[in-house]
Amino acid sequence: LGDAPAAGSLAASSVIVEIGLAGSATYLFRLDEDPSLILIGCEPNPDDWTRYPKHARFFVLPVAVAQVPYTAGAKPARVTFHKTQDRHCSSLLRPQDQNDNVCEKVIEVLEVPAIPLSAVLDRAASFGPIELLEVDVQGIEIDVMESGGASVGIVQRAILEIQTEERQHKLMYDGQALKDEVLERMLHLGFKKERCWHLVYQENCAFVPKAAPLEVRDDCWTQEFVSWVLSQAGQIAAAN
Repeated sequence: LGDAPAAGSLAASSVIVEIGLAGSATYLFRLDEDPSLILIGCEPNPDDWTRYPKHARFFVLPVAVAQVPYTAGAKPARVTFHKTQDRHCSSLLRPQDQNDNVCEKVIEVLEVPAIPLSAVLDRAASFGPIELLEVDVQGIEIDVMESGGASVGIVQRAILEIQTEERQHKLMYDGQALKDEVLERMLHLGFKKERCWHLVYQENCAFVPKAAPLEVRDDCWTQEFVSWVLSQAGQIAAAN
């Protein structure tokens, strides 16, 4: 965590943590809306480190987050990182070569430093309450969450990218967990599903602590309507 501010050195109304930036930070706009917010991101791809704008309250750690041994101040563990032709598909998991697209073309394999999520969360919490944790790491989202150990209990809301069961024969990465398994493992971590929303090839799911009230519902649209929207999106994408 040498690139992060010292523990307790900053004071924030809230903190957002993004694991997996792939060249852009989703919540960078929030820094303009809230002058006391702090944004912390983790991204192991060295090609992306110069892409992020400079901001006094935005900190990027050039590391992967994974289930690895960790001792504060010691040299971090290293893990294998598969860099793909499309940066958004780079992962600690090796992509399956089944569709011959740029997402699955590995152009370089690197050994990158890695730390567990617990180290990131503990440092982030020393600045203020962790309002949101977003994990988008191409196939190992639930493994990253589990690397947080007891520290995940300080997260107010988590968003994970998830593959649904309907994609089980078209998974991009070997060994990635499907939605039902992720929901079960999140329950063991103390989180219940708040809602999920469909993307083109996966879902994003938001989770809150089990004791938290549910403020939204995810059954407002029928599955038939969602499937129709996705089919239209696929046709538009194919036409372009």
